[in-house]
Amino acid sequence: MYHTWFNHWSDWDNALFSSKGPAPGYIVGGPNANYSYSQLSPPANQPPQKAYRDFNDGWPESSWEITEPAIYYQAA
Repeated sequence: MYHTWFNHWSDWDNALFSSKGPAPGYIVGGPNANYSYSQLSPPANQPPQKAYRDFNDGWPESSWEITEPAIYYQAA
């Protein structure tokens, strides 16, 4: 999930290799077939079910388009 707390080189940068595992209490949003950054595939140019990637990069890759698809979804 994208958040500045979990940026590159933080303890939660990569849940697979982190000694702390994934960031506690967070669930990613899921695939987004309308992902806007076309140079990164996946998720760009993939069918809706495959438009996902587990990453936490900021601009221009904008991972929050995948991990936080809408404020009403994540705010609760």
